Amino acid sequence: MGIFKLHSGFFFSDGGDFYDVETAIEGVRKMLDEGADIIDIGAESTRPGSIAISEDEELRRLERIFPDFA
Repeated sequence: MGIFKLHSGFFFSDGGDFYDVETAIEGVRKMLDEGADIIDIGAESTRPGSIAISEDEELRRLERIFPDFA
């Protein structure tokens, strides 16, 4: 299982390295290549003090990478 967050506010964040779409796609592909059967992909931080985003914004972030894995 891989855990991949498409935002820079994740507790165990890569420091925002995967916020760029192409880098995000490469990161997910790497997890798949390393044997991940399931990847939890999120686009909204839920850490204390984070600012909530709209459902539309979360979908916009996710839609940028999903077509590459269809």
